Amino acid sequence: MSKKTSEHLHALIHSLTPHEKRYFKIYATRHVMEKNNVHIVVFDAVDQQEKYDEPAILKQFKGEKFIKRFAVTKSRLYELILKSLHAYHASSSVDAELKKMLHMAEILYKKTLYRQCDKLLKKAKKLALVHDKHTTLLEIRLWEKRILEKDNYSGQDDQAIKDILEEDLHTIELIKNYYTFWNLKSRFFLPLYKGGKVRNLEEKEKFNKILKDPHLQDEDMALTVEAKYLYHHIYSAHNFSTGDYEKSYQHMILNLRLIEDNFILFKEEPNTYFSILSNVIYIGNLLKKHQEILDHFEKLNKFVERLDQKDNVDLQMRVFSILKSLELTIHGQKGEYNRALEILPEVEGGLKKFDTKLSPLRKADFLFNIATVYFGLEQYSDSLKNVNKILNETRIDENEDLFSFSKFMSLVLHYELGHLELVVYQSESTYRYLKKRNRVFKTEQALIRFFKRLHQYDPNAVEPFRELKEELCKLIEEPLEKAPFEYFDFISWCDSKILNRPFGDLVREKHGVTLSRDQGA
Repeated sequence: MSKKTSEHLHALIHSLTPHEKRYFKIYATRHVMEKNNVHIVVFDAVDQQEKYDEPAILKQFKGEKFIKRFAVTKSRLYELILKSLHAYHASSSVDAELKKMLHMAEILYKKTLYRQCDKLLKKAKKLALVHDKHTTLLEIRLWEKRILEKDNYSGQDDQAIKDILEEDLHTIELIKNYYTFWNLKSRFFLPLYKGGKVRNLEEKEKFNKILKDPHLQDEDMALTVEAKYLYHHIYSAHNFSTGDYEKSYQHMILNLRLIEDNFILFKEEPNTYFSILSNVIYIGNLLKKHQEILDHFEKLNKFVERLDQKDNVDLQMRVFSILKSLELTIHGQKGEYNRALEILPEVEGGLKKFDTKLSPLRKADFLFNIATVYFGLEQYSDSLKNVNKILNETRIDENEDLFSFSKFMSLVLHYELGHLELVVYQSESTYRYLKKRNRVFKTEQALIRFFKRLHQYDPNAVEPFRELKEELCKLIEEPLEKAPFEYFDFISWCDSKILNRPFGDLVREKHGVTLSRDQGA
């Protein structure tokens, strides 16, 4: 077993819930007939290690026979854990239940208990049809065909055989249709994930070519609920990436209704419903649909309360990352900085708990939101610490929009802290970065021009801020220039200098937020 595989064993053991660990030990005791069960001994040793340390294990069990063939022991332990998990989760989902039923049908068939096999296949077929499990339906029909062949097609006629073909071809067409939409969605999202939002007309045209596909001309081209979901998913992402938030919101609402009307198909994928609800809230906030946001937040919180997160670490992580990120973002965008500050201990606890499971981009997103909160509270040093972590520690792709706007946030913070020499130096560095990047928002160009010449003015001068504001107010009206203003309200920052008023007050006024005396900022 290689070093990488050994790390896989460690990762697998540490991914188990307490219930799964307990079940493994019961399973191992029943299935491995040894007086001193080596697998349980090694399992416990690896489980106690925060980081995998094989030399320590070899030293701990020096002299034991299994150490001579430790690679084999680890390999067998890994397989045994997977077998125990398979047994533990045998009926945990519709897919798992159908696989189990198919396996039992195979056993009955091989024992020539054909009538019992046929009865079980009918039960499995009914379950698969209810849940749109089309690929499994094809497997079920293979066994049905074997039973027909075994009886030399007794009781069948030519039309019945033709009907079987029609049924198979229809199912294959549904599968093909879903895979086509999945492929279109993936072709669309791949460049979005790599490069962020559309930045110019040339990039927009590349996405428009995908949208010209015949399957994307009408929702009726999507033949299943899942394919229809992908249809609206593509259009909501396209409109969001090109700055048409209202159309994006409309497609998200259609997907939300689609899921709620067909909840049985999404019941085992809570992440899908959870994600669409959170996206609806995020876009709704940008569009200032405040009452709708409250309704959707209530729906989201009720949904989270019903989720069984106890043994599902992945779900716990997703609930934390989406819900807390959403709360921080919305509080920050509305200027409710003290309310955001109240949940920071919970956020920091979650970041520590899920450290290795969160993607670098998700961590960076949290750090940026935290930096925004501290900025609004005028705690600039704390804000800068979080921005520096994004730029120096998270290792996110430098092509990410978040990386670019972290650089601009750094410039804003150094200005607020009076580090004017650093502003000059970093503006040159940021200029070189943008030049190398070759994908630049007009807003980024305006900001870099502003920071590069800022040192030429008196520290208290408001004229450069007036000029920047005038330019930004024109740019924000362009659909492809909306993205930069999602990260930071540069216009309110300009106003805070022009009017000599706190940034937070201006942000709250813009969003119609009134704070009670005890709330503060």
